[in-house]
Order: sequence, then structure tokens, then C-alpha cells
Amino acid sequence: MFTKRSRFISGLSTAAAVAIFPRGVRAAEFEWKFGVDQGPDDPMVLQLTEAFAKIRDESGGQLSIKAFPSSVLGTDPGMMTQLRSGALEMFADTSTLVGDVVPTASISGLGYAFRDAANACDAFDGSLGELVRKDIASKDMFAFRRVFNPGFAELWTATKPIPSVDQMAGMKIRVAPSKMRVELIRSLGASPTPVSSSEVFTALQTHVIDGGETSVSTISSLGWAPALKFGNLTEHRWDCYWLLVNATKWASLPAKLRDIVSAHVDAAALAQRKIILAKTPSSIQELKSAGLTFVTPDKAGFKAILRTGGYYARMKAEFGDAVWAALTKYAPDLG
Repeated sequence: MFTKRSRFISGLSTAAAVAIFPRGVRAAEFEWKFGVDQGPDDPMVLQLTEAFAKIRDESGGQLSIKAFPSSVLGTDPGMMTQLRSGALEMFADTSTLVGDVVPTASISGLGYAFRDAANACDAFDGSLGELVRKDIASKDMFAFRRVFNPGFAELWTATKPIPSVDQMAGMKIRVAPSKMRVELIRSLGASPTPVSSSEVFTALQTHVIDGGETSVSTISSLGWAPALKFGNLTEHRWDCYWLLVNATKWASLPAKLRDIVSAHVDAAALAQRKIILAKTPSSIQELKSAGLTFVTPDKAGFKAILRTGGYYARMKAEFGDAVWAALTKYAPDLG
């Protein structure tokens, strides 16, 4: 995986120049960088790269946005710092991690909040998302209306399957260092264990952890699959990627150019959602062919543990009445 990423990085400047600087287009008045942790083959990155080329064409070359995937520009926290300082113009990250700066954003990662991805996307395209976008703006960032959908997180284990929530007891589950993710896994009875993404494979092999959590769409690209045995389709949380822009840089664009960017970014998000929906079944089949056994747990039992254990009461107190009211318009059973 490192070798593949290194080859990609070494060819990035040449590839980007071909894709984003078409022949006959004038030198850009605005030159932006876009940073993201996902790899170049991720559907979000692919759709945005296409959108950036269309933006340059439609703007007559006025705006050039160059993509830097695979954390080329640094860690997620590092890129967030760059974005807020203006050193980086555009950045994409998950709601749960954006929540470190904008706490309301992490509401997307609430356990068993949404019945499906369409329901979740409706919430964040709608009034719940509008509330979060206002909070993002208060931190000197601009967020586009449409979010990107990586899919629901599942539990991936190397030691045993998890057909029911009682099997979570004592399991060491790798989580990203996020308060919401740690709280959810702990509330389900497991031991949340922060491990850097690059060390997960070794941690699985040496039994430092028993498993991890991420979506079907990203598990293969992370390189964890060969160290795993079971895919447990818990769908225990949803998350989304927000595409963020430094507010000062966004305001510096002429209004017409902002409209062009918004239209193409929103179209890219809608296209990415369709790709993830269509890709998930084939991704599961590929993982089965690679040797993983898939289990469909009793999700009702997982949600019941959260309710009886006071998880939702704690989360309501954490987010406050206004955010909870906006959430329950789309998740009425949490009202």
C-alpha cells in the first residue's frame, strides 16, 4: 500500500497538470489546493477531481483547484489547521472529526440515528445540515450544501463474529481518536482502542486489537482485510464527508465563480452517493472472495442497549435541545 501511494504521489504533479490545466485555457487567477485523507481512487476524490476540471473549464481558467489525496498535505488535524489559517483553501473530512472544531457536526455519528443513507443525506441536505453549516461558518469556514456519503460503519473482526451485542463485551475495537466514536463503542460494551490507521494491520495480527470499524466502501482501500476474518454488518453509525473552504478565500471569489463551484461540487456529491450505493454489494462480494465471512447481527439489540444504558440521554444533553430537535425531525423515534 505504501509503495502504491508513493508511486501515486511521485506522479501527482504531472497527473494533476494534465487533468486540471487543459490546453488552451488561460493561467488561473485563483489557484487552490484541496487536501483529503482518502486515496485517489476513492469515489469522492474521483468525483471532485472531475468537478475541479469542469470548474476550470466553465470559469475560463479563472479558478484552478489541484487535488492532493492520500494525506499528502499532512494529517487530518494538520490539514484542518492549514485550512483555518488560509494555507490550504479546501479540505474534506468526516463529520465526526470536523466535530473536534465544530461540535454539532459530530451528530452524524450518533449510534443508530438514521434508518438508511437516504434518510441521513436528507437530514444533512436539510434543516439539520443547515444548523451545522451555520456553526461551521462561525469558525471561519464555508461548507457546501451537499455532503458526501462514505456509507455506514460496520464492525470488522479478526477473532470472532458478532451476531449480537452481548458478543461485544471485552472486545478491543480500534476507533479513530474521536469522542463520539469512543463513546459509541464503549456504550455498546466493547473497549475502544485508538490506533493510528497505519498501525491497524499489525495491531490485528498481534492481537493488540480484535477488530475495527469503518464502512464497506473503505475497508479494502485501508489494507486491513487480509488480517480480518469477519465482516459484521452492524451499520452502527453513519458519517459524512464535509467539503470545507477557508471563509476568506471563499469570499475572495466573485459571486458568479462561487455559483459555478457550488453547482459542480453539489453535483459531485450526488454522483458519489449513487456510486457508493451501487458499489457496496460488489465490494462485499469481493471481500467474501478474499476469505471474509459476513454476519448480519441483530441491530435492534444493539440500539436497545444504547437506549437502556442512557447513551441517548447523554447525547441529548451533550448536543442540546436545538440540535436534538433538528435531528428528531429525521429520526422521530429518538424524540
